[in-house]
Amino acid sequence: MSANQKEDGSIDNSFFMQDLNPGSEMSGRIVFDVPEDVANSSDLKVQVQTGAFGTETENINLK
Repeated sequence: MSANQKEDGSIDNSFFMQDLNPGSEMSGRIVFDVPEDVANSSDLKVQVQTGAFGTETENINLK
């Protein structure tokens, strides 16, 4: 079972290996394997980077 897989086995909102243009939005589930205390934290962020060399970075607040 994957993060975007329903109980019947179908996959919804999969953005795996999909391109996203600047100014566009995409939504779906992303799964992280973290300890319980981290999962229950109220200040969760993920850092993303652009391009082949990751020269630009940005933080995304997680809900």
